[in-house]
Amino acid sequence: MEQQGKINKAKEEYRQGENKLMQERRRLNRELNKQNYQKKRRRSEYDPEYAARTHRLVIKGGVFEHFYPETSDMTEPEFYQLIDGLNANAGVRNQILSQITMVHSERGSDG
Repeated sequence: MEQQGKINKAKEEYRQGENKLMQERRRLNRELNKQNYQKKRRRSEYDPEYAARTHRLVIKGGVFEHFYPETSDMTEPEFYQLIDGLNANAGVRNQILSQITMVHSERGSDG
């Protein structure tokens, strides 16, 4: 009987140790995720090209969504499919490219 009590106590201590280990692993994982997040966030602080590109993409995406609000709830694959479909249409593609060329020539730049 006393032996069974020692076994049960040892099993309970083992379970508590496993729980503590899992908690520490989760804490470590959260800390690593936090460091990775902060590292990515800081990139825009020390890389002005990265920050400018991100800003430019957000603005252009917002303009597209302004003119086509129906796209706001599209998933990323659905949006890519939409753009790919537009790009595959030769008439649409040529019209977009001619607009880009016109803007570049008015600005006096090559592209």
